[in-house]
Amino acid sequence: MNSEDYSHYENMALQEFYKDIAVDTITGHEEIKNVIYVDQTSIGKTPRSCPATFIGTFDHVRKIFAGSTESKYLGFTPSYFSFNSKK
Repeated sequence: MNSEDYSHYENMALQEFYKDIAVDTITGHEEIKNVIYVDQTSIGKTPRSCPATFIGTFDHVRKIFAGSTESKYLGFTPSYFSFNSKK
């Protein structure tokens, strides 16, 4: 994807995000550093593959879960919360 396409998709994503919000102003969107466009095309070996795993989103979620007091007590690491975990 070239930078022109990227800007187009970034613009579309922001417009979609704002369209149903009933507020006068929105601030902070200037701090968005990255937008990743993901469509519904199959990825991986199965049509049930989760795009969020391919772009790294769940890496952050697993770290948050593993950082909870209960997870630390039980010895759960981020890998425990993986879709591929055998636990």
